[in-house]
Amino acid sequence: MKLQASLSFFLILTFCQHLYSEPSQVSRKPLPSLCSLPMQIGECRALLLRWYYNTKSGKCVRFNFGGCGGNENNFLSRDQCRLACRRS
Repeated sequence: MKLQASLSFFLILTFCQHLYSEPSQVSRKPLPSLCSLPMQIGECRALLLRWYYNTKSGKCVRFNFGGCGGNENNFLSRDQCRLACRRS
């Protein structure tokens, strides 16, 4: 009887831990490579509002793009950045 109660408790505890635990890093999709590129202002001198994905904060952040050069981590809107760099 004690063994059965212990087993039941263990199964319930395991189920609850699984149900309420944070998603593991393994289950998340890897970040697209362009989202890991550093923010680059570019070589020209325009002040164009753009968005880039910041890997440290895990968020899309505004920056002023110079208008030429730079890299692919450069989006016209926050929504475009979020769509391109989401993991789930």
